[in-house]
Amino acid sequence: MVVDQSRIEPFQLNNPKVEIENCIVKLNKFGNEVKSLAEEKGTYSNSIIIASLTPNLQEQHENLDASSIITNLKKLFQKRARHERYEVSKALYRCRMAEGVIVGPHVVKMVGYIQRLETLGFIMDAELSIDLVWQSLPDSFS
Repeated sequence: MVVDQSRIEPFQLNNPKVEIENCIVKLNKFGNEVKSLAEEKGTYSNSIIIASLTPNLQEQHENLDASSIITNLKKLFQKRARHERYEVSKALYRCRMAEGVIVGPHVVKMVGYIQRLETLGFIMDAELSIDLVWQSLPDSFS
């Protein structure tokens, strides 16, 4: 949106109360103009959203408004996140270190699983995380 600089009047503070009231009136008028422009250009936000999607997703969402696109994308990616959360938690809970293997890389791998779960919205208690690492170690670490 380009603002017409010729419509902007210099601000002079002669009578503060009057000037503030004038500013409020001008801001309200400007806000109404912006709202009107947004309504006229309602497809602008849709175009931006559509342009940022992959071609496959663009085809699926080309006839929807911005709100519907966002709602649909949330549903779509929540399903994917749920599946990924399942796969990562399965890998974490099944993770076992073999006897004679260096502990460092094993712990780093488990911490990576725990951090990935956090990014997917599953925050694990620190004590539970430690317990999982301990349980994944061979009996020789007891």
